[in-house]
Amino acid sequence: MPDTTRHLHLPNGLRVTLRHAPHLTRAAAALRVRAGSHDAPGRWPGLAHLLEHLLFLGTARFPLPDGLMRFVQGVGGQVNATTRERTTDFFFEVPCPAFAGALERLCQMLAEPELGVARQQAEREVIHAEFIAWSRDAQAQRQFALLQALSPRHPLRGFHAGNRYTLNVRAPAFQQALRQFHQRFYRGAQMTLSLCGPQPLDALQALAERFGSLFAPGPAYDQAAPPALLDRPLPTPTPLAQGLLLAHEGLGPGAEQAVALLCSHLNEPHLGGWLATLQQRRWLRGCQVQPLYAFAGQALWHVQIDAYPDATANQVQGALRDWLAWLREVEPAQLDAQFGALQARKGLTAGALQWARSDSGGLPFAGLDADGFTALARLLHALPGHYQEHWQLPPPEPLLLDTLPEATGVAAVAFPLDDRWVAGSAVTGPAGAGTPVASIQATSTPPAGTASNAALHIDPTLPAQPHFASLRLRWRLPEPAPALKGVLQRALAPLQARAERAAVALRFDGVGPCLDLACSGPPAAVVRTTALALSALRQPAADAWQTTPEDTLPPMPIRALLAQLPQAVGGVSLPPNDDAPPSVTALETLWSAARWQGQATGFDRDGLRALNHALHAVPGQPTVQTWPPPSQHRRWSPSLAASGEPALLLFCPVDPVQQPAARLLGHLLQGSVYQRLRVELQLGYAVFSAFRQVEGVAGLLFGVQSPQTEVRHILAHLQAVLKAGVTLTPAARQDLVAQFEPNHMPPEDLAHHAWQAYLSGEASDLGRLRAAIGDLEQADLDALLAALLDPAAPWLCLANRPAPDPSWLRPIVT
Repeated sequence: MPDTTRHLHLPNGLRVTLRHAPHLTRAAAALRVRAGSHDAPGRWPGLAHLLEHLLFLGTARFPLPDGLMRFVQGVGGQVNATTRERTTDFFFEVPCPAFAGALERLCQMLAEPELGVARQQAEREVIHAEFIAWSRDAQAQRQFALLQALSPRHPLRGFHAGNRYTLNVRAPAFQQALRQFHQRFYRGAQMTLSLCGPQPLDALQALAERFGSLFAPGPAYDQAAPPALLDRPLPTPTPLAQGLLLAHEGLGPGAEQAVALLCSHLNEPHLGGWLATLQQRRWLRGCQVQPLYAFAGQALWHVQIDAYPDATANQVQGALRDWLAWLREVEPAQLDAQFGALQARKGLTAGALQWARSDSGGLPFAGLDADGFTALARLLHALPGHYQEHWQLPPPEPLLLDTLPEATGVAAVAFPLDDRWVAGSAVTGPAGAGTPVASIQATSTPPAGTASNAALHIDPTLPAQPHFASLRLRWRLPEPAPALKGVLQRALAPLQARAERAAVALRFDGVGPCLDLACSGPPAAVVRTTALALSALRQPAADAWQTTPEDTLPPMPIRALLAQLPQAVGGVSLPPNDDAPPSVTALETLWSAARWQGQATGFDRDGLRALNHALHAVPGQPTVQTWPPPSQHRRWSPSLAASGEPALLLFCPVDPVQQPAARLLGHLLQGSVYQRLRVELQLGYAVFSAFRQVEGVAGLLFGVQSPQTEVRHILAHLQAVLKAGVTLTPAARQDLVAQFEPNHMPPEDLAHHAWQAYLSGEASDLGRLRAAIGDLEQADLDALLAALLDPAAPWLCLANRPAPDPSWLRPIVT
């Protein structure tokens, strides 16, 4: 059954978009306020940002412990907000039974906030911590410097995020401005509410009318038109390191759509396009196209260029302008055909939250509408020059095909109607392959709750469906091979770009002596992408063997630590010397010694047949093996890569039998960790805690990044929260049980759960997990807490600082 939509206006002026998507398992809401940082008084930079933060701190009806953030976290959903130049967006996604409660909290907190000065002063310090991180972030500073080429009169040149010095919350004038901003913009006529879920349209409409009526009525407020983006033409050519900044005026309401189409074509990797042509000439390694701003017919976008050392700005930027001039001669419908197909695929794979945000922003997953075509024509005809190069539009993308590829030349495999399992076996590869490859063959269905002993495990957790399937392959090598891993990553990079455009997630990484390939998306696209990926891994293109200097900006410290967590959990360290240059011979040796196994879920019988054909190209030997158990000792793992503010991850592993209790404990600790470290102590804006499975190892994960608190004190605060304990309530226990109801879980979560269970050697049995959680009592949680606080518990601390002292195993007193 296709999605259906409905649009309506409530009596208070609130615009509502409803989308009934019966294939979804969750529901989402997105509320856009047509006001942002550029609409706040220039005297108070950051006022709009501060208001966004304050709205999450609870109201008289729903205090902070029962507010939107705690409520959504409690039911296993996701929630966030963002303040842009001319809009502010609030959004969440939750299981359907919790949708009404979350929507009521969202509307109530925006309509009737509590704006006490004490709250403002405390939250201003959080915004100041964000400002410190922003001022130290190289990428953010590059973008800020880029915007200095605009007119000094345009607010994009200014600073609007706010800090301790721009937000004088004690000033009566500031208080008046804050309340006026809320009264003017946080009213029905200034907002758009979008609801999306599997519920019928009438049910969604009833919720929108019930809770949307909380907003004050009144006329819409016209946002002030911005001044011109430029006082004079941008300098050309600019240094290659700055990329190319493009600014447009008078495009009309379809400006954002038009820029999105151009960005899509710029990123097109197929031969004949701008990117592929410049890569062939070895002028360009890659590019990143980013829309920066769109409002009132203005548009600003940036092409970040990764050029070869010998390329010049005249060459690269001249080719881009030539290509843009050529686009003027192309029939607009031709330009929109591929863009529309890519958008339709994104819509097929989008979850409830993505659809709700798309609807609230007025950018549905579709090709250009009439306004978009008008804006595109104006944009292209405003660009100077004529084209001289021979350009061409890309061919249709095979990854967008919905039909499965034919398994020609391969013997058919018979799958019984109820068969859900496949076994792996080594067979003779194609002529000249040189190494054995794998085939999958049908076996009888094993009893429920047992794991297949095949190299490729077909997991029944995720039912077959047209929009999502998942394949995971893991190779185990005799020893780590970081140089060859780099070759393989570079070999897959072009395919990853193609796959991302086609809404297929393709990842290749590894921990220590393991290499991992993960592919998920529509089943037919997964099969095609996997076949291409395996071909690239067996025979990397010539460019993949050429190392290039790294020019990536360092991530936030806490993100850098999260990227290193799997390796730290596995206790893997790279060889001290890896100077041997990678070679074809070394790669052949690696694959001949590799042993692989994997998991597939979400495929029907036809999909498994097609997968059977694709997996004939898997290098290495199929095998069945268990993974080594995690370390049983406390470890402090310092990270030199995560430089910057103090940051710490604390991972507390638990035995598999303790997993249900650990999940419930993590569920209960979220609120107390956030309340103590983020709200009361104001350690920083990056504070989180959750149950996690990392490389199949279950445990509690805590993370903090702080601009002023050292890691030894962060660790002490976390220990104090654990010592304070938790109080189990039947409602909290039932909330967690409901999170593991398959009908409420997104397919991505089901596939991830199945893979982590496979790595741990446990069966992916959600029914047994729900039952175990439902049987837990307070004594079970107290016992687990006591075990975690034992000095001998095998904690892992991953931090960007050295261990405070050898006695860190013992409780640290601040």
